[in-house]
Amino acid sequence: MADTAASVHRPWLLFIGWTLVGLMWAFTLASLAFIGVFNLLTLPLTYVATWFLAQRKGSHRGLPGLIATASLPFFYIAYLNRQGPGYVIIHFANGGESHSQESSLFIWLGIGVILFVISIVVFVAKTRQERLTP
Repeated sequence: MADTAASVHRPWLLFIGWTLVGLMWAFTLASLAFIGVFNLLTLPLTYVATWFLAQRKGSHRGLPGLIATASLPFFYIAYLNRQGPGYVIIHFANGGESHSQESSLFIWLGIGVILFVISIVVFVAKTRQERLTP
């Protein structure tokens, strides 16, 4: 059977799919602290998305995408600390101001990049291994 363009790119789609499912689970778990309609929608939708992706043939190839999901909170923390490191004062239009101590964004960015690179390395190694084994 010849490799088609769809079968060559399919593992990357599975990787992206598992990354999105992991992100959905992160939002679902974070929303459990709140009561409301959002919980009634996110939990079943996330469960169905996980079930649907898990039922696909060869979906285990994209599982390293869950590692990529673990990098996303670190990227967000790096974004929040983008004015650091040090003492940061933010002035508002109404005359108020906010004082905060921020850490270096490079620490958080580095952790996020390391986790993301690990996920891609594991994915590529797993994909190559499956191509080489008959």
